[in-house]
Amino acid sequence: MSSRKSLGIFLLALITLVPSLSFAASAAQLQAIRDNSVRAATQMMMFVALDKAGERRQAALKAIASIDTAVAELNDPALATRWQTTRAALTQDPYEKGEINQLSLYAWENEVIPFALELDQRMPRDTARTRKDLYDLAARMQLMMMIYLRNSADPLGGSNYTGVNSDKDLAKLAADFTLRLNELMAKNPTLKAPLAKVTAKWAFLSSRITDLQQTNVPFITDLYGRQIIDSLLATANAK
Repeated sequence: MSSRKSLGIFLLALITLVPSLSFAASAAQLQAIRDNSVRAATQMMMFVALDKAGERRQAALKAIASIDTAVAELNDPALATRWQTTRAALTQDPYEKGEINQLSLYAWENEVIPFALELDQRMPRDTARTRKDLYDLAARMQLMMMIYLRNSADPLGGSNYTGVNSDKDLAKLAADFTLRLNELMAKNPTLKAPLAKVTAKWAFLSSRITDLQQTNVPFITDLYGRQIIDSLLATANAK
């Protein structure tokens, strides 16, 4: 067989293979998908907590559409399959005969967490330590928001919940967040200025996010929690 013919066969095989290849996502891409999945869940929880606030459902659908596009671009079959399962849960109607369906409410959280873990497993191994720590703080805030807003939306305050986060305690999560935030700034003094707003907003939110029984403030938790997450991700992605 001539060398020219052999080269032609090789190139044809390569062209056939390319469409099936998946492309490694950047840390920022993965975090954006992760955050939008949490945003979709929390905004659906706010839809329920605020008595069918339509703009919250629209915000959730916008986040879902963003993930649809981002996951398709990655051409990762396993991630796409996991997303379809999560998507199905996020688009369930949380009401049945006019009453809140607790199982639908719980399913949002129970499906978003495994999807987030799938994304975490794909994080580039060469991601800088400081950037990873900032992403970790964002993930912790996302988790606290989901738990708090799930309990706010649930007529029984989450007392029936037995899902993936049933062993999580908001008071402990909040204490751990404070500890890790302080440790990160102590190790990286240059982060004190970029994270000044995070520190201030967390000082306000921390006492409220652990006191659901006394004061149910989903609007404040969603607003301040979202601002903290946005600041952490922006700081991380600037590294």
